[in-house]
Amino acid sequence: LVSAVVAGGVIGWGLDWLFGTGPWLLLLFFFLGIAAGIRNVIRTAREMNAAAQVLQAEDSREKDFEH
Repeated sequence: LVSAVVAGGVIGWGLDWLFGTGPWLLLLFFFLGIAAGIRNVIRTAREMNAAAQVLQAEDSREKDFEH
């Protein structure tokens, strides 16, 4: 999350410096960085949830075989 926000801020700042557009591109890319960071957090959480479900299913199968 942090790296996406920082990257967006740096890109926006650099483009503002290059084009002399003031804070507009900085703000735009900063918020795009926040959105990208949130998207990464959601994707990682989904992957972790899927992995936990697989482990839970394997564990329940092992318990079924024990009885």
